[in-house]
Amino acid sequence: MRPSLAAVLNEVAAGRFPAADGGVTILPQPSPRDAGVIGLTAHAVIFIDADPAWVAALLPPGDLSGPLTPAFLQDLCRQTGRRAHSVDVLATVPGGAPLWAQVAPANAASMRAFLAAGFVPVGAEALLTTNPG
Repeated sequence: MRPSLAAVLNEVAAGRFPAADGGVTILPQPSPRDAGVIGLTAHAVIFIDADPAWVAALLPPGDLSGPLTPAFLQDLCRQTGRRAHSVDVLATVPGGAPLWAQVAPANAASMRAFLAAGFVPVGAEALLTTNPG
């Protein structure tokens, strides 16, 4: 049985990451609204309601950055009727329940503020939306 996205994120928040094996985990969406790609160290998690074999076939073999490249995201969005906006740094803060933040890597002032507040970057994320904005 495949884990849920929530289970994967809870493990990451606890410091237990998927194996850095160049692999890709493809999961169902947790809700109709939420779909996307999370890139971790040498492992990606794609959560979308699509055939996992079809999604895997879109990926260039052996390309660790493949799941977050514009070409892959455009293909995935074109085929699923979604839009990718930006790739953000994904992260958590230490202690207690996980608190996630998404910070645009080019927004250096925000990145510095989040780091100063204890934010720990864990990967990158591209959310795929159904709205045009």
